[in-house]
Amino acid sequence: MTFFAILIIALGILVLVVGKHLVILGAGVGALLGIGILRFLPGAQDSLWWWIIPVGLAVLFMIGSGVLKGFIRLITLAFGAVAGGAIVFAALDLF
Repeated sequence: MTFFAILIIALGILVLVVGKHLVILGAGVGALLGIGILRFLPGAQDSLWWWIIPVGLAVLFMIGSGVLKGFIRLITLAFGAVAGGAIVFAALDLF
């Protein structure tokens, strides 16, 4: 149980230090979620699941955050184009 506490503190510090990178933040959140899930599974701390669940969720969240980062860029680009068009049409309506 002490190792869990040290691991959670280390992951928390890692996320705070490099949290501006969305991929690392996603991996850290996935690993912390995996550790949280392990607390609800009886006997999981004594088996191989202790490594599979946090590492698997870290990889899944890392990939997911990378994909979502691309979608966020596309959505921001689309909103910018729509807002720019609205500003141009509003300026043309003034004339």
